[in-house]
Amino acid sequence: MRKSLYFLMLTILLSCGKDSKSQKALPIPEGKTPAPTTYYLIRHAEKIRSDVQDKNPQLSDKGFMRTKFWGEYFKDKNLQKFYTTDYMRTFQTLIPIVYPYKGDIELYEVKDSMFTKAFWESTYGKNTIIVGHSNTTPKFVNEIIGLEKYENIPDSINHRVYRLEINEAGIVVRDTFENVLVPSLD
Repeated sequence: MRKSLYFLMLTILLSCGKDSKSQKALPIPEGKTPAPTTYYLIRHAEKIRSDVQDKNPQLSDKGFMRTKFWGEYFKDKNLQKFYTTDYMRTFQTLIPIVYPYKGDIELYEVKDSMFTKAFWESTYGKNTIIVGHSNTTPKFVNEIIGLEKYENIPDSINHRVYRLEINEAGIVVRDTFENVLVPSLD
């Protein structure tokens, strides 16, 4: 009886561990030294909404004010890679962030899979910012962590930062988001 109880308790304890999918290590790219990797993902700032037919609107005045804030917020993050979709509002959101670093802006396509082997190899061991949209940003996060954890961002939220940290072994050790409010805007 005691052995059965011990075995049952052990089974319950082992089954309460973390989801094995979340502990799956991303492969260290060939020829690279193990290094931590950090991704910051944000949605573009507020856009002009006066013309519903405009598929590529610019940022609104409020959006430009938010981009100035993002530029200050990311100034101390030691960013090395800068990605955006090919839309005016995402590009305009990224400009104040990339400016202090004098980095190159790279475009990524919104497609079935955004977290490709080539993307992982290019960003491995670096601090990377990715600017996207209400649907693509959480999708990108979910692809990186290997889980369907985050839903689309509500249309009224332009102040969310997702932060993903991957350790030297390729394991996601942090996947969180923070709503960073700007007092004069939010």
